[in-house]
Amino acid sequence: MTRTVFMFLILIKLAGISKVQDKHFSGKVERDTIFWTKERKLAWNDFKGIVPKDAKYYVLAKTFSGIRSKTTKGPDGRPTFRVESYFIPSKSWSRTSDEQTLLHEQLHFDISEIYARRIRKAFDSLKARNVSDIKIYEGTYREYVKRCFKTNDEYDDQVYYDSSKQKKWKENVTRQIEDLKAFSSPK
Repeated sequence: MTRTVFMFLILIKLAGISKVQDKHFSGKVERDTIFWTKERKLAWNDFKGIVPKDAKYYVLAKTFSGIRSKTTKGPDGRPTFRVESYFIPSKSWSRTSDEQTLLHEQLHFDISEIYARRIRKAFDSLKARNVSDIKIYEGTYREYVKRCFKTNDEYDDQVYYDSSKQKKWKENVTRQIEDLKAFSSPK
């Protein structure tokens, strides 16, 4: 079997300013990774990073989460994918133990999961149409990752100075995760 492996790592620097780093996935990050599951919620002890000296005083926490896609090409020429949303403890930090801030950071991780599910759904659609060109899948992946960044930025913009909007965001994100249940990550 011919096996081509493509892996993407998107780090989302959340809690204010988003930054994208698109790299091939490295084993070092994988050992320091929490993959999204419905059962496992973030806890403050997951935030193991050091607060940078240049961090803005009003930023209480930062979540590094993202979406990766591992791609293998089978003998039929069609790609097979494993898309996962993840959180990196060593790059995530907090200077608070406030429950509301933790819920805010969890929602950033949940938004990554929504887009991971949307990517799985889009990939299933491409596969159903017998698309085998990896570049088409990569373009689809990148488009959804851009949308994920935009959604996370909108979330921060709307909630950061008006915490009353947090509840609506939580309800919306929870509903979307449920609506995309068919595209949850296989165990």
